[in-house]
Amino acid sequence: MGADIDAEGRYLGCIKAAMVALQRGAPPIVCVEYARRSIMPEERPSFEEVDKATKEIKKAA
Repeated sequence: MGADIDAEGRYLGCIKAAMVALQRGAPPIVCVEYARRSIMPEERPSFEEVDKATKEIKKAA
């Protein structure tokens, strides 16, 4: 149960990093990078993975 609480805290911390960056006026892609950097290194997606995912989202829109 403690591990679940820690995982949820890290999840919310990732969202917080993106929201704080957005509030400070950063462009959306920079907000995504702030959120990515807040993820623990062993769980963090690579920059290339995130870049590919954001490009796919832009194509779908």
